[in-house]
Amino acid sequence: MFPSWQSSLPFLPWLIALALPLLLVALYFLKLRRTPVEVPSTFLWKKTVEDLHVNSLFQRLRQNLLLLLQLLFLLLLLFALAGPQWRGTQLIGERFIFLIDRSASMSTEEEEGERLALAKEAALRYVDNMPTDAAAMVVSFSDRAQVEQTFTKNRSELKRKIREIEGSPRPTDLEDALKVSAGLANPGRSAFDLSDAQIAQPMPATVYLFSDGNFEPPNFSLEHLEPRYIPIGSDRAKNVGIIAFRVERNSERPDEMQAFVRLHNYHAEAKTVEVELYHQGELIGVQSVNVPGKPDRKPNPQETDPEADASLPSAESQLVTYYAGLVFQLRNFEEGVIEARIVQDDPFLADNRAWAVINPPRAGRVLVVTSGNSPLLYCLRTELSKKISEVEVLSPEVLKAEDYRELASSGRYDLVIFDRCRPEELPPANTFFINEIPSDAWSHGEPAGGPGIIDLDRSHPLLRFVQLDDVVILEAMTNLEGPAGTRTLIEANLGSLLSIAPRGGFQDAVLAFPIVTENDGWGTNWPLRPSFPVFVYQLLRYFGGGEESLNSNSVPPGAPISLRGPAVVDTIEVHLPNGQTVEVERNRRNTFDFVETEQLGAYQVNWGENRQTHFAVNLFNDQESDLKPEQEVQIGYVEVASQEFRQSHRIEGYRYLLVPLALILLAEWFFYNKRVRV
Repeated sequence: MFPSWQSSLPFLPWLIALALPLLLVALYFLKLRRTPVEVPSTFLWKKTVEDLHVNSLFQRLRQNLLLLLQLLFLLLLLFALAGPQWRGTQLIGERFIFLIDRSASMSTEEEEGERLALAKEAALRYVDNMPTDAAAMVVSFSDRAQVEQTFTKNRSELKRKIREIEGSPRPTDLEDALKVSAGLANPGRSAFDLSDAQIAQPMPATVYLFSDGNFEPPNFSLEHLEPRYIPIGSDRAKNVGIIAFRVERNSERPDEMQAFVRLHNYHAEAKTVEVELYHQGELIGVQSVNVPGKPDRKPNPQETDPEADASLPSAESQLVTYYAGLVFQLRNFEEGVIEARIVQDDPFLADNRAWAVINPPRAGRVLVVTSGNSPLLYCLRTELSKKISEVEVLSPEVLKAEDYRELASSGRYDLVIFDRCRPEELPPANTFFINEIPSDAWSHGEPAGGPGIIDLDRSHPLLRFVQLDDVVILEAMTNLEGPAGTRTLIEANLGSLLSIAPRGGFQDAVLAFPIVTENDGWGTNWPLRPSFPVFVYQLLRYFGGGEESLNSNSVPPGAPISLRGPAVVDTIEVHLPNGQTVEVERNRRNTFDFVETEQLGAYQVNWGENRQTHFAVNLFNDQESDLKPEQEVQIGYVEVASQEFRQSHRIEGYRYLLVPLALILLAEWFFYNKRVRV
């Protein structure tokens, strides 16, 4: 692009300025002063004649470095005085916030490169176009925001922080990034780095969002923030992904298993894909399926020709035609990792693989404190109960012994059943109290006879498949109430007969009537009904953790998981999919909280003594797998469309000539003092 010219010098000074180079050359001709020379012989006149030739025009100018430097200086000075100008662009405003999406969908490979790389390149260009005195900050986000750089005018630091942003398999949540931006845009004076631009008063800021727009519209009030949206990516990306994967026992054949794979096609064109199934890295099945394309929009009935489209499915059915499912019949695996894998590569690899884990049933550790309860102990000692629990029985007299307190506080037990008794201090475990309350946080009225059952909360796992229509209760506590969060499971005319309440990371359940009385009599006919052993079994499964783990140990990326294993240990080792090992210590709830789930794949947990379990981290996110970028996004009630947010401005050329002029002067001074003549 050729520059335009805008000089502030009038015509006469320009004539004088243009004459300066000619004057400089003339001074070099006038500079010569001949020195008288005495010659002993006439043949030396030849040397004098050669000296005269040097005074000619081209001989004087040849190879004179100082003259060339001075001429170059004058020419550049004249060029600067001419006022060269170029047309450029720059951002509008004084304070900017660059929000860079680094969620799972930003790992999509476009023809020009990865979306995250394209977003960072675009952000770098916007940093270059910032006004000279503008300040900016950089925030990266997925489902949580990370402040990469607080407000600063240092463009080099802004660029360095942008280049260091790495991708994440997490989903997208813009609201957290907006909250962080609003808090840092108007913080008072909160930064401690003196090199950063300190913001003393709330001031408006322009937010530039670099994203593909695949997120739920945040419910956020922008206030002092002015949003700008720069879409990243193209709609040419074609993706078929695994959106659900689970492994179940075959209900008709218990000695077999089934794996269910659900696929979504997010492009308009149908695609045939091949899915492979692996167990512990060994191929165990392959199937192909044609996944129909996803329609761009729901058909408008007013635009549809009923005669031409009579054979087509309804509009509602067209909304789900981009789904397809596969079922794999498997043999009975006791444990291990099963992986589903799409063979064909596409631009988005994060949803091409999914994992399900099979962990062997963990026997829940159960302690029963009772002076005698034969119906309860009989149900706890059935063969079915023994498969999922290890039961110990103690008498109430041991509750005050030091050995019990040490045993209960060690975290050995998953469930402690207190039958008509109560400890001084609740153990770090789930508890089930029979005809007694756990602590003073609970209360009840005087016992009353003949309560009538009104309603059951069958949505709770404890009462699944439980029927109490013909159950008779002789006497029960009245008006049973628990702490905040208490849930009534069995309601009677005298109040709650069964309630459950949270306690830290544990739960306490209270049965308001006795199963047996102190003189070995029966307080209810419930043990004679089929629902009683069912209830006890559900109690072991729910509180004791003694159930087979199928699909329960799968979490999305970045989500914490609470681990409870087959052995009582203080520390466990978790092996990540990339081979790294992380040690986790037991918490006060006798579980192990693991939060480093940033990688997709199967994780192995070592519990010591060659005991291992697994859990999986899967994407399973419809929004992240739909790669089509949005051309506009909504923030609160504001719709933000993509557009050009830079204004045209003039670039003064003289500013870029100051440094070369200074360097030329410095070189001329150096060679003059060295008396260098080439």
